[in-house]
Amino acid sequence: MIDALCFQKHVIRVKFGVEKSPLFDSTNVIINSDLKSLSTNINSILLNSNQKIKNDIVEFIKNQYGIPENNPSKILDSILSKNISKNY
Repeated sequence: MIDALCFQKHVIRVKFGVEKSPLFDSTNVIINSDLKSLSTNINSILLNSNQKIKNDIVEFIKNQYGIPENNPSKILDSILSKNISKNY
């Protein structure tokens, strides 16, 4: 689910019971479905390309996992410089 969200794809979580997931049940970026409503939820995603959901996904991933990193080029430079100094 996290991989799909990182690529800003819709996620449907099929629930077979009443199990709870505090992380995924408390957000609107993952569609919780049972088998009876699965086809309805799939059709809803296919017919609606809602930009707000994509924005919510970006915010969710940033808040929960810090992706994407702030200043990624600075982080990459730091990693590369450490690796170069180790090799010399």
